[in-house]
Amino acid sequence: MSGKLIKIPAAIVVVALCVISFMYEKQYNLAKGILLGSYSYDILKWPEYGVMMRFAWYIIATLVGASIIILIPKKKNILSFVGAGTISAYFWHRPILYVLTDLGVSEKIMYGLSAPYGEIAWLLVAVALTLLLSAPIFTKPFNNIMKLEYFK
Repeated sequence: MSGKLIKIPAAIVVVALCVISFMYEKQYNLAKGILLGSYSYDILKWPEYGVMMRFAWYIIATLVGASIIILIPKKKNILSFVGAGTISAYFWHRPILYVLTDLGVSEKIMYGLSAPYGEIAWLLVAVALTLLLSAPIFTKPFNNIMKLEYFK
């Protein structure tokens, strides 16, 4: 397949994952038993198929991951700075989400707004947080650490 032609099935995989995730968000606890190795297969509906279900999830995760990599543009664009700030965004987002949860903001967004407005509000919060945490004030310290030579 040519480069552009392979992007179509990759986009379909990513969109399908998003749609399925929203459709079956209530079944998250079932998926948690498959995804987290610390959980026993006993919490699944069919514990005797736990190994096969986990293996299927790994295949799906690999397919989705490969699809996302395929969709990453080769040339720099207007959002390239967000990708450059991935490490700092990954580091800082958890403490910020803990603070939002402790302050009750999370609950107000999810349960204070009727569906689908709560989900849309969280999506906007996620986008804003990503853009904020990709700003130079957050990325410069991590970039400096990454430039250090650990072994000489």
